[in-house]
Amino acid sequence: MQSKKIFPTVLLMICLFLAGCTKSAGIIAGEDNESTVPTQTESVNVSEPYTWEWIVERYPETYSDYTEESIFKFTNCSEWLKTQDEYKEYFHEASEYWDDDGNFVYPGKTADDPEFHPGMRFIKYVADATMPQEVMDKLDTRKLLEIANNEKCVVSAADEGCWDVGYINVISVSAAYREFLKRDDYPQAIYEFYVSINPEEYIGKMSLGSESTDEDIHVIARYNIVSISEVTLATDKVYDALDDSQRDAVIDKKNEIEQYMNEMDYYSRGLVAWDWYYDVDGKMVLTNTAFDTVIGAGVSSKWSAYIKETYGGDKL
Repeated sequence: MQSKKIFPTVLLMICLFLAGCTKSAGIIAGEDNESTVPTQTESVNVSEPYTWEWIVERYPETYSDYTEESIFKFTNCSEWLKTQDEYKEYFHEASEYWDDDGNFVYPGKTADDPEFHPGMRFIKYVADATMPQEVMDKLDTRKLLEIANNEKCVVSAADEGCWDVGYINVISVSAAYREFLKRDDYPQAIYEFYVSINPEEYIGKMSLGSESTDEDIHVIARYNIVSISEVTLATDKVYDALDDSQRDAVIDKKNEIEQYMNEMDYYSRGLVAWDWYYDVDGKMVLTNTAFDTVIGAGVSSKWSAYIKETYGGDKL
């Protein structure tokens, strides 16, 4: 399994809190454990993945015994924090999101702020990023996506070696991303954002030295957002909202980003987290992009069929 070389201990603490418990040792080690390893089956091919029921079906021994509070914490962490007195000081009032002229301002911390390494301070970032519903109701879908893509808590939650749990962590910690996914026009918004990415400008370049720099952290954060976007894109719902030219544009952009990552030698250095899935035999398959991971895991039967019909195979 590929793994990131940047601040792994901190990231492990994040994952432990959000999931409530870790993946089994068998999953982490890539062992063939039929009871816990999700495989590419018909039951996984659903149009609305990334729900609580979906993740329980994939990891029954890990999540089936969760209590009601644990489920709430796992799937809606930002709302759960509102019930915890020690984090109330980090939430923002609705009035803080508008200046004296009525223009929107964002009072929270973003992924570009200094001191990105979250450690145990991560939960403060979740509270800091949680916008009141009345504020989100006034924002259009593209603005919600822009905000979510810059939240510290989002890029931190994405730094998880298991794409399906990692994506649910993202939804759990980000009220903005949850609200974004409720909007009827979110497929078009995520499509427009993704195909507009210039890899060199958006992802950037790492120093690749022995010590990580601020720019290195920026690169990891931006590639995390790319991965989140690809997991959002590679579903039946988004497929249905796009025409063939748009679907081809998504695949072309995926290939462009993949080529850039190869040219920068980022894959061989373990930059990507969401780069593996289990096949029908329960064996680990490594990929280069989150899009390929989701397709390989069989989440979208429509994307899979389109790729096979258009590009002549099961893989791009």
